[in-house]
Amino acid sequence: GPCVLEGNPFCDCPKMNLTSYEGGIYAGSRTNPYAFLLEVTNKDLAQVAIHANTQNIAGNAIWGFGNITELTIPDSVQYIGPFAFVCCTALKSVSFGDDLKEIGRYAFYGCAALTSVDIPGTVEIIGEHAYRDWMPYQRGFVHEVE
Repeated sequence: GPCVLEGNPFCDCPKMNLTSYEGGIYAGSRTNPYAFLLEVTNKDLAQVAIHANTQNIAGNAIWGFGNITELTIPDSVQYIGPFAFVCCTALKSVSFGDDLKEIGRYAFYGCAALTSVDIPGTVEIIGEHAYRDWMPYQRGFVHEVE
């Protein structure tokens, strides 16, 4: 399964080599320095570009961004951590890549503006309350993944 990172587990590791890309802070290896998106720091961004080699989006990585309306998750992403996009209040649509396996609990909690979510058939796990404030979810229009 995926390596699960919640919060920012590397914040007190001064010797850790982190990589920046388009406002995001990433951790990884020499062969893929963009494997884990740990955090995006500029909450005023209207768009977030996730690197094409990212495999995991850590919990709380892009929380509280009030200006993002669309989000495209690259095909390389397999895991979205808990609370990853919490309170992105203007977020209207999310497009997931074809290799996504898991959406963590409360990943899109507080994203009440969502009108379009296309969950690929590769998703095996959708965490508890992943779309809690999305109206179609509240009305039972989102089917469970089997």
